Amino acid sequence: MKKRLMALLLCLAMTAGCLAGCGGQKESSSGTAGNENAGGDSSSDVIELEMWCWQSSIHEELVEQVEEAIPGVRVNINKFNSENMEEKVLTALASDSPLPDILVMDDWVSNILPSADKFNNLLDEPFLADQYKDQYVEWKWKNAMTGDGEKLIAIPIDAGPTAMYYRADLFEAAGLPTEPDEVAALMSDWDGALAAAKQMKEKTGVYMFDFIKNLFLMMISQQEEGLINRNDEFIGDQDHVKEAFYKAAEFSDYVFGMPDMYGTEWGAAMNNGDVAAYCGAVWTLEMLKSTAPDTAGEWRVTSMPGGPANNGGSCMGIPVTSEHPEEAFEVILWLQNAENQLTALETESLFPTNLEAVDSPEVLKEDEFFGGQKVNEIFVDAVKNVPSQYLGLNYSAFRQYFYDELMLIQDAGKDVDEAWEDAMKGCEALKATL
Repeated sequence: MKKRLMALLLCLAMTAGCLAGCGGQKESSSGTAGNENAGGDSSSDVIELEMWCWQSSIHEELVEQVEEAIPGVRVNINKFNSENMEEKVLTALASDSPLPDILVMDDWVSNILPSADKFNNLLDEPFLADQYKDQYVEWKWKNAMTGDGEKLIAIPIDAGPTAMYYRADLFEAAGLPTEPDEVAALMSDWDGALAAAKQMKEKTGVYMFDFIKNLFLMMISQQEEGLINRNDEFIGDQDHVKEAFYKAAEFSDYVFGMPDMYGTEWGAAMNNGDVAAYCGAVWTLEMLKSTAPDTAGEWRVTSMPGGPANNGGSCMGIPVTSEHPEEAFEVILWLQNAENQLTALETESLFPTNLEAVDSPEVLKEDEFFGGQKVNEIFVDAVKNVPSQYLGLNYSAFRQYFYDELMLIQDAGKDVDEAWEDAMKGCEALKATL
């Protein structure tokens, strides 16, 4: 993986203790870090735990309540930039530098699993985490488990179940159904979605979707196997990936064609009515609202063509360098109980993985931006039915070759057969370096 290779090179230039306590690396902090006598307690009275996370990955006010919920324990937060935190963690692992007591990891936890021996196995004593697994969505629980099922290095925080967001007014203009259940029936698979995309373009001139790289991601993510199997072997040359690649390419005439989902171009296209729908995770709800405010009331959410998938979601682990692993585990279980996950949903839009929280009536609130629809009904169904796909080591690096070729199809009209062959060449070259 490119990030992993970069991290390994960087670590050669660093001292072995460069990341200890985040010294010199901290971008911002909160909690009581650096204040041993916060709250009037001496450091001998309180066990201080260090947590690494990034902005909005946790609800910080809950962390501040740990000392009240678990007397004698305080958590100090060190926040990093989400874009380079994986690199920092990989660098620390490669250089055997100390990690915090509690480490928050995104879906890049798959690249941490080869270093599972540097984390407490939560299946072992004194944790015995198996007794808690029925409290969480099964597939998310397995995301932080080694391929052999012998080690669990983290407990789930949130998930990123996916759905299809669409403009009801544009669907009506194209002569397509507008109610979520009717749209779901019409576009139940990707062939149905392609037919609807053609009708949208013919009737209104509006593109149905945003960009084909995103469609490929959705198609791959909704399958039981992706690009890597549980033996960490590349299987991206198999039929299920090729079929997704070719199907995504079929949408090239029916996508707006922006490069990604995060730029101003994406937001402008959504706000201006240039795109009728997109497939994405639950966390794009707030992104859509902030980038397309003029469209409030016009959007709806329905199930995604081909079934649910997941994109994103975090977890919490305990590195073996922690001097207080039992206290750290107690903190994690408290932070991720049902009540606290509901609080995190309300304040940080972190979709719960604790099943009691997922099934809570509090999740099903009407959303005026989506015409008063209870949009989380779609995501509750999705999060329970996401396939338990193993991402595996170097997943992102292999995936990039498919992304690059699909963008050439989208932007330069590259022949799909040639694009597939070039993607395979890139993947084979990467395999030779591993």
